[in-house]
Amino acid sequence: LAYLWIFLGMTAGAVVVALVMRAVSPRHVVIAVEWWEIGLFGIFWATETWRIAHRRVKLLWTLGD
Repeated sequence: LAYLWIFLGMTAGAVVVALVMRAVSPRHVVIAVEWWEIGLFGIFWATETWRIAHRRVKLLWTLGD
């Protein structure tokens, strides 16, 4: 469930971006979708890094007890 939002963003969101860009600027659809995917990957990478760091801190605290 935690990864559902990124899956939907990368699939359904890409379709929405493509449709909007097709109406606004048909020549730039591919680059807009590519930047959409890059942005979502960046968000995913940042949230995963944060999640792993917090798990590690929690583990270190429990080992210290």
